[in-house]
Amino acid sequence: MADKVGKRKRVSKNKKKSWRKHTDVGDVEDYLEDKRLQERTGGLVADRPDEKLFFVDSKIEDDDLQVPAKRRKRQPKSLKCHAHLQPDTKVKPIVLRRNINRNKIKKKCIRSQNKVQSGTLSATEKRAQTQRKEANIKSRRKRQGRREVPVASCDLWGNNVLNEPGPTVDKHYLKVTKKEQIKLPPHMKLKPSEVSAVEVAPPGASYNPEYEEHQNLLQTALQIEARKLKKELKVERSIASIQHRTADEIQKTWLEEMSAGLTEENDDRQDDDTEHGDDDRLSVNPPVRREDKKTEKQRKKEKMLKVQEKRGKLAKEKREKDNRLFRLKSIKREIRKEEKIKEDRSRKKTELREKFANRPRKLGKLKYEEPDLPVQLSEDLAGSLRLLKPEGHLLEDRFKSYQKRNIIEPRNRAKVVRKYRPKEFEKKGHKAVTI
Repeated sequence: MADKVGKRKRVSKNKKKSWRKHTDVGDVEDYLEDKRLQERTGGLVADRPDEKLFFVDSKIEDDDLQVPAKRRKRQPKSLKCHAHLQPDTKVKPIVLRRNINRNKIKKKCIRSQNKVQSGTLSATEKRAQTQRKEANIKSRRKRQGRREVPVASCDLWGNNVLNEPGPTVDKHYLKVTKKEQIKLPPHMKLKPSEVSAVEVAPPGASYNPEYEEHQNLLQTALQIEARKLKKELKVERSIASIQHRTADEIQKTWLEEMSAGLTEENDDRQDDDTEHGDDDRLSVNPPVRREDKKTEKQRKKEKMLKVQEKRGKLAKEKREKDNRLFRLKSIKREIRKEEKIKEDRSRKKTELREKFANRPRKLGKLKYEEPDLPVQLSEDLAGSLRLLKPEGHLLEDRFKSYQKRNIIEPRNRAKVVRKYRPKEFEKKGHKAVTI
């Protein structure tokens, strides 16, 4: 089916402007562009001879009779500098800079020429020279090291060593490796805490304890629980007043708190606006009168008084400096007093540091909490290990010990939050049978 030809648009062409606007000259422009391209790439096709336009195909089309081509030598690529000699050049046109300051360029050239003639080098060039020399020396040593065969400087299987061992040298390490051990920094051997790795349980925690020791352990556990209960009651008392209030009371107090001071502030603002409006009309400075103007005699007297006051201050400072020389004993007494205060303060700090040396430090955002004391009641005690009821957990005990010894930070168990609702369905093979 032939394509539908659109309806031709009728326009008036009684003026030159409408002729230019509505006349299609695309084919003429294409022809001229093709002609210019032919002129750039070797001349017009119509003027070229047949030898440049056509060639004689002498290749054999049959694949069976095809002769294997000889391996040709790889030809070097043409240089980029010869690209502008080709008929269809790909060399980009030269872009000339505008607004060039000739005087500035001339001064720069003269400066660089004088620098080359004088032989002076800048700091960057001197640094570059030293870096090149160091790089050359380093590469030369590296090449020499590759050619050299490593030779042992001592008998590896003998008993002799390189140097005489000192009193603190590990003789076994020196005998095996023929080298001294690397000296470690002193803080590598310090423990993070002096608390023992395995703490001995109190005597009352035995499977067959004495009566008094077991009662002492129960009393300790009771005191710990009483402290915990006291903290919980304190929190409950603080929130008790909020819990017993109804929703209407909370809403009423909220409105009162939010609207407190609004009316008073509005009244104060209105009063301030009226006061400021009156003040703007009046002048800040008092009116100047002719009688208040100072005479030249009064000004000279004021100037003289200022000079005398300044001289008095300087004399007073000088007297104070002179007096300090005569009170050396009191100054020494004050210095001794300050030094004694500093010594007492440092001694107290040292005592506190020694007192809380074994206390767990705060390594993270959580605070260390002591685990529950493993204790059994009197009715749970058994006379033999076979009937003993276990208390606590071994892994939890080790975990708390690491936290107490500042090896790991205190942490809580991560909560598993499910982001989706689990689907429930029954399989055909496991469907519950209802009768």
